[in-house]
Amino acid sequence: MAVKNISDWQVCAAVYAMHQLRLAGALTTSPVEAVIEQLMVSTGQPQKVCTRALERAYRHGLVEAGMWFHGGWLTLEGIGLLFLPQ
Repeated sequence: MAVKNISDWQVCAAVYAMHQLRLAGALTTSPVEAVIEQLMVSTGQPQKVCTRALERAYRHGLVEAGMWFHGGWLTLEGIGLLFLPQ
C-alpha cells in the first residue's frame, strides 16, 4: 500500500475514464468520487493512497482542478502521457 504502486499513467487513465462515463451519461457517482473509485478498482489500493496519487499527478502538472479536486481534468501534459508513445 504505497503511492509508488500507482503510476501517473493510471491516474490519467482514471480521470479520462471518468470523463468518458460522464459524456456517455453513464456516471453512477459524482465526478468527485468517480476518479478515486476508478483508481481503487484498477489498482486495488485504498482510498487514501489513491487520493495521494491524484495529488501527485496534480503536482506533476498532469491534472488540473477547479472547484472539486477529484473531479479534475487532464492537462495537455496528461493527455500526452496517456496517448503518446513514450
